[in-house]
Amino acid sequence: MHADMDAFYASVEQRGLDLGREEGLALDALQRHVVDGVAARLQHDHLDLGVRRERIRVVDPYELPTFFKALREEIKAHEPSVVVTTRPCVLSSDFERLNPLEVIEEKCNGCARCLDLGCPAIGVTRREQQTRASGNVVELAFVTIDAATCTGCDLCAKACGQDAIVPRAAALAH
Repeated sequence: MHADMDAFYASVEQRGLDLGREEGLALDALQRHVVDGVAARLQHDHLDLGVRRERIRVVDPYELPTFFKALREEIKAHEPSVVVTTRPCVLSSDFERLNPLEVIEEKCNGCARCLDLGCPAIGVTRREQQTRASGNVVELAFVTIDAATCTGCDLCAKACGQDAIVPRAAALAH
């Protein structure tokens, strides 16, 4: 735990927020309270926390480019910062699973954009090499989604340019 976390907890708890003192619970607690205005209160009380207003970021973790940019910027900062996410962690008790997704094999072109997400539910079923007209050799990876592991977050479907990833019920209609 960061050396200044006790001061952070004390300052936040003075405002009536229960973040819990167990290591690793601060972000989940902050996520649960975002709707209640924690982010606004943190930004308002930034001086008492020892964090400049510019170092308090509220981001949607499902908007990956924006989320990763915010994380990179705050990790590089040479001062305290806070990143608050607007959705709960998939490992927390507050996360509500959605219907799992499925790959329509006939539509999957092997581009592997979904694999770039690093989702543990996405697995490679086969790999191929394709030589393009330009002479470039492209590695293709055709995938499947494990329904038991999939949380239904829809990030892979957004990454898929072929619309090959759909909710399980919709896959049956194809």
